[in-house]
Amino acid sequence: MIIYKYVLPIDKVFFDATLPCDAKILAFQVQNGKPVIWALVDPEALEEVRHFAIRGTGTAMNDWRSTDMYIGTIQMPPFIWHLFETKE
Repeated sequence: MIIYKYVLPIDKVFFDATLPCDAKILAFQVQNGKPVIWALVDPEALEEVRHFAIRGTGTAMNDWRSTDMYIGTIQMPPFIWHLFETKE
């Protein structure tokens, strides 16, 4: 197992990221002005596409699903972003 870093976009509400199967997301933070997740991965594992949504504070969540899993919140003044993993 090893910890990998993945830079995420904030210019899309929904986006996909390719991670090794069973990757465990450890943290969502800002590094060098960019939103990043760190994940514990097996580098030998096959890859899978995972689905995410990023929302700013105060934005409507009309498409919220009970299966969406909260990952974390970051501050990138003047914005606050909230990351969720989605099933689709």
